[in-house]
Amino acid sequence: MTAAATIPLGSWSQEQVRISPITLGEAKDGKREASTELTVTNKEPDPRAGLGVTVRVMAGAALTDVAALTPGLNFSDAPIAPSRSATVTVRFRIPATAVPGPVTIEAVDRDGSRTTFSGTVG
Repeated sequence: MTAAATIPLGSWSQEQVRISPITLGEAKDGKREASTELTVTNKEPDPRAGLGVTVRVMAGAALTDVAALTPGLNFSDAPIAPSRSATVTVRFRIPATAVPGPVTIEAVDRDGSRTTFSGTVG
């Protein structure tokens, strides 16, 4: 992954990572349940050990940190075969005051490289 321009939610990055638009759920205690789908494609000739991506979610006009998660597959060491993809649902809570509004999701690969996705929520 690179530190290239921001990519719209739902689009594929050059590194074959995709973060879907955010789905909102019920509001409770000033927060809304939210989820997105993280898809990672293995472009290497060898199996990739798990997703290896940490997701950082920022929301609201000030893009305040909402969540930092390291989603995994059903088995922590489950490999992704070459030229194949794996998708997981990432769940988090977002302040109700940030809806509707901008959202930025940063995908950080295990090598430290970043891809930034942006869109709106609500």
